[in-house]
Amino acid sequence: MDSAGLFRCSAPRAPEPAKHRGRSLAARARAAFAQGLSGLGLCVLGFGVLAPPALAASPDLVAARIWPAPDYTRLTFETREELKFELFSVKDPERLVLDLHGVGATGALLNLQERVAEDDPYVKALRVARNRPGVVRVVLDLKAEVKPQVFALAPVAQYSHRLVLDIYPVVAPDPLAALIASGGRPRVVLTPPESAPA
Repeated sequence: MDSAGLFRCSAPRAPEPAKHRGRSLAARARAAFAQGLSGLGLCVLGFGVLAPPALAASPDLVAARIWPAPDYTRLTFETREELKFELFSVKDPERLVLDLHGVGATGALLNLQERVAEDDPYVKALRVARNRPGVVRVVLDLKAEVKPQVFALAPVAQYSHRLVLDIYPVVAPDPLAALIASGGRPRVVLTPPESAPA
């Protein structure tokens, strides 16, 4: 160890000639090899001592959920630590791409692929794959152009950190038009004259 407190590895010194008088060439080679190994062991020990500290805690994925609704579809990614992400859209065909940093393609994420409902009004399919080291990419194949909104929620009660992605249509659906299209009829409630306000 030098004055700076660092382990420095150097090649072993050549043995002094006096130590090798009367020894065969093979014996000298074995001795040099053994000395080299001991030096290597010291270097490995030094590097072990100097190994960098563990990285900051990764945001382990606790759960991933998807809820389709007539007005929007919501995806939630719950993690033990705050999650870093990038969201962007791709055209032709319409897709949303969500890059999640520091998480792996765990069972919770992979199972999300199977939970996209056929009658989801906005999401056609969902794919999960490792995009690059430390980044998992979630790709949503869409049925139409959408207006995404993404936000984070702090831990509360039994929930950890959550990243929420809401997928809205570009044009909000007209409830009356949707009712007529479904074959339903508006319900009309008549107020009796005696209970009408004055």
